Amino acid sequence: MRCKNCGWENPDTETRCAKCNSTLSNSPSNLKQTERQAPAMQSESLNLKSTVREVQNNNGSPINSIPQENKPKQCHKCGYPLAENMDECPMCGSYQNKKEEVTPKQVNISLKTCPSCGNNVEFSALFCSKCGHKFQTRNATVNNWMSPNKGAFCTLKPIAWENEAKEYNPITYSGDKIVLNRANTDTNNNSITSKEQAILSFENDEWCIENASEMKTTFIQVNRKTKLKDGDVIVLGNRLFEFKG
Repeated sequence: MRCKNCGWENPDTETRCAKCNSTLSNSPSNLKQTERQAPAMQSESLNLKSTVREVQNNNGSPINSIPQENKPKQCHKCGYPLAENMDECPMCGSYQNKKEEVTPKQVNISLKTCPSCGNNVEFSALFCSKCGHKFQTRNATVNNWMSPNKGAFCTLKPIAWENEAKEYNPITYSGDKIVLNRANTDTNNNSITSKEQAILSFENDEWCIENASEMKTTFIQVNRKTKLKDGDVIVLGNRLFEFKG
């Protein structure tokens, strides 16, 4: 049976409410009276929540007629009447001790937390005001046309032989170190080794080349003033000369 004081559902054999300890009107001692009031209780069960708040107090007087200072304890959230020892409202489930209620943590979206000390600072701050930690700044928009390899690109364009009616396209290479061989230069040229012919390297923002073939058949045609170092080999016609300054 349902308690008229707090609305708690109790077994029919109980005489007092297990939730608020109030006397149950449908206890065995009041059974005959309850049976006579059965039709009225059936109408109350159709709208139980509103009916419970309108029932009489334990002393028999309607709740609305009791002076404010003598009214029983009520839920601070929904106003439902409660027994003095009840900490939780059976109607809305609110805790009556407001300090124990769990409230969501207020987060200020304009603040950010320092990863070093946990201090909250303004979102636009570059340094933590407590520990001096420097926040990482977002990079500006990337130029779509900027080289991803910091300019480490080069091309080699094969030159057609005399009477060779063919126009070759430039071959593009990228990276700090490029191994040249027959496969990535001229696939049908057997004078270029299939292993390692030469090595292109990008150092100090400059391209360099070094021979890597066993036959030492990597040369540079001199078309401008070129610096020479001891040990450089100069090809004059079909004769090799070693340079020493």
